[in-house]
Amino acid sequence: MAAQGVTDSADLVKFRELQQLAYAAAQAVGRTLEPGVTEKQAARRLREYLIERGVQDWFHTPFAWFGDRTAFRGFRTPLQFFPTARRLVENMPFILDCAPVRDGYMADVGYAGCLGTNRIFEQLMDDLAEHRALIER
Repeated sequence: MAAQGVTDSADLVKFRELQQLAYAAAQAVGRTLEPGVTEKQAARRLREYLIERGVQDWFHTPFAWFGDRTAFRGFRTPLQFFPTARRLVENMPFILDCAPVRDGYMADVGYAGCLGTNRIFEQLMDDLAEHRALIER
């Protein structure tokens, strides 16, 4: 069966609203991160933020990855993607990912940040800046 595109403008509005909510959740949680917060705590914050705003289900539960786990190296089984007790430290990059479902609509966003400064993270963000202009909004 071939995938069908969204043809109803009202549906497109709903998808965009949920995507914006998911991104707002990641940004809001990202602003709360501080040294000592675990991946599990960050993922729980994402989940709670979204449930408080009407999310009813998940395409996948919220994830958080800190430090070298943001490179996804060595993830050999699906269980290794789940958040751990790893604690965030100063100058450590992080990724927050969520895929909420609300009223039959689904979104999936990943949000990268860094607690403090990190030369490699900053270079990656600079490299991506040119490509962001190509994303249709």
